[in-house]
Amino acid sequence: MEDNNSMNVSDSELRDRIEYHMTCRNLSQNALSKLSDVPQSTISTFLRKGYLPSVSTLLRICNGLQVSLATMLSSGEAAPTSLSDDEKRLLSYYEHLSDPHRKVLINMARNLIEAQKTDK
Repeated sequence: MEDNNSMNVSDSELRDRIEYHMTCRNLSQNALSKLSDVPQSTISTFLRKGYLPSVSTLLRICNGLQVSLATMLSSGEAAPTSLSDDEKRLLSYYEHLSDPHRKVLINMARNLIEAQKTDK
């Protein structure tokens, strides 16, 4: 029996996932470099030219993004390849909130969704 979460992610999917997680956390290449202790030039080379980083470098990038290596490589965990400007703005706001305020925002969103269901 084949595992749906096998590690069969393409190079371009891996680049898309790293860029997705950078966008979600509102991180530049320089910021990710500092968080992961990976030279910015290495990150840039991978994202722009497609050269794959070593496993140890990829692991440090994942740590900097606060994403597990298994999640990053899992074929069952596809990430959106692009976000709208509104989605990016919302994520940026979220990133600047404290944990208690994040919970408030999540509850507000949940309540809006429930209210929208009853409006239909």
